[in-house]
Amino acid sequence: MKKLFFILGCVVILVGLYTVKDTIAQVAPYFYDIFIYGSSKAQFRDSAIYINSSTDGQLDIDADTEIEITTTTVDMNAALNVSSEIVQGTGFWADCPLPQSNPSGSYQYFTDFVGQPLVATTNALEGWLVGGDASYVVASTAGTLGGIITLTPATGSNNEVEWQMGELNTDTYLEYTASSGLKSWVEYRFTTDAVTDAGNIFLGLAEEASAAADFINDTGADIADKDVVGFIVLEASPQLLLRIFQTAGGAFDTTTVATLVAGTYVTAGIYFNGVSSVSFYVNGTSVGTTATTTTLFPDTEELSPLIAVKNGAADKTVSIDWIKMVVQR
Repeated sequence: MKKLFFILGCVVILVGLYTVKDTIAQVAPYFYDIFIYGSSKAQFRDSAIYINSSTDGQLDIDADTEIEITTTTVDMNAALNVSSEIVQGTGFWADCPLPQSNPSGSYQYFTDFVGQPLVATTNALEGWLVGGDASYVVASTAGTLGGIITLTPATGSNNEVEWQMGELNTDTYLEYTASSGLKSWVEYRFTTDAVTDAGNIFLGLAEEASAAADFINDTGADIADKDVVGFIVLEASPQLLLRIFQTAGGAFDTTTVATLVAGTYVTAGIYFNGVSSVSFYVNGTSVGTTATTTTLFPDTEELSPLIAVKNGAADKTVSIDWIKMVVQR
């Protein structure tokens, strides 16, 4: 007789004599434990087992004495048929390591701006370096749940502010190295105050020491001679979101990927498959893929998250809900 159990968020598995009924959200090579507890059926109500990760690629089972288990290990490749029955979902974060994963496998950064402190002397986020003009406004968004931060340069054309993660001006966090096998995910959720004001926004990655005056040129049509990958809004078309990349010493490449609506949040993500290509995502949907060997793409260059806002003929504000970065080691 088959015995029915539930895993975490109601994922169902049958062990030993059992077979997989539904999917498991996270599989090797990431470390995890699964707790399986008894179903509502009386004979199983007080029973439970743990499935623990192990170094041999199997899941080791610690069984409650009341449960009859026909084997002490489950071979994920054979008994559970990983290739066809266990999947990791779809979308931008589908195969990203979970926060609880083995830290030797990836490093991660996330801020939702909930209680996020600022450095008193620079008014920048802790752990971020500030560049551009000395005066700018940082505020929270009233009437919203969760942390949302707004960034506005001082009133006046060409006033600007840039924040780059890392306080030493030499900090770098990822590279796009072909065939490295090291995947990476970077995503921002943001909106802007208006899409008819002539201002500029950059959200993405740039080489160290990019947080400096005129990262976005005063013309609003060029950027500094830096290695760059990300998303940009230029003052000539403030309603358009463009994906952008550039190798220092070369011209930049842009493609329009979305039309913005004032006050409507969008997610903008950059995913590297660890092999040969980088995909750009808007609201969880791929809007284009670029080979790392493309002439203007900054492959093998060290990069860090960067936020830049620059006024054009009108003042510009960007509101950021959260930032998340995960990079495999």
